[in-house]
Amino acid sequence: MIIDNQIREKIDLSQFTPATLEELDSKKLLDRFDTKFAFKAELLPDILDLLRDNYYILEIDGKRAFAYETLYFDTADYALHNAHHNGKLNRYKFRYRLYKETGTCFFEVKRKTNKKKTLKSRMKRKKIEEVLGKKIGIFVKEKTGMSAKDLLPTLWINYSRITFMHKHSDEKLTIDTDLLFRSKYSEKPFDELVIAELKRPDKYARSEFIDYMNQFGIRKMRISKYCTGNVLTNPDVKYNRFKPKMMFINKLCNGTNGLQ
Repeated sequence: MIIDNQIREKIDLSQFTPATLEELDSKKLLDRFDTKFAFKAELLPDILDLLRDNYYILEIDGKRAFAYETLYFDTADYALHNAHHNGKLNRYKFRYRLYKETGTCFFEVKRKTNKKKTLKSRMKRKKIEEVLGKKIGIFVKEKTGMSAKDLLPTLWINYSRITFMHKHSDEKLTIDTDLLFRSKYSEKPFDELVIAELKRPDKYARSEFIDYMNQFGIRKMRISKYCTGNVLTNPDVKYNRFKPKMMFINKLCNGTNGLQ
């Protein structure tokens, strides 16, 4: 992780019992409810200490934090971004995701249903490609009815992810740090921001992680990395409804990166 060295020195991922990728994949949770939180990186060591008793950590070849690279696609007029901005449900996101340590790559379609449930479908690919080919076009059409010809690469997002699996319930937790947003317009790093995402089949199920967030006074937050990155790097996208969230993120990051 690239977060502040003083914070990094306090983070001890060796305290967790490891889980293999095969064990984690047994809880794919491609059909799930997501609950997100955003907080300052300086809180991360104390939050991780609370997780130790109830969560396994994903470990691959001795590593426990992994670099992700993601490329999102949208229409020329940012229809997908605008659908999220306007609160429309039954909306989609399209992206490539590369797991840099393993070289594994997927093209993914995410749908947010009118019940606020997240459905994810994915197709394995060799690498990220900025032009969507014939197989991806068939996949997009089959899953959404949309034409891949209308989709253009709009935003790159890089970050480091730690993934946890609950020891006793059907729950996964991801913690993302070192976010970097990049579009054709500009580039914005967010080293001081942490985004945690809880993934569960039942949004009403009790979760120790939510209890921990409450202990720190961290409230649930509907935050999209894609929309956040667009607002930060593209001066032309809609952001009025996102402005309170962007001001909150700006405050977390000491006013150095978000909207003024």
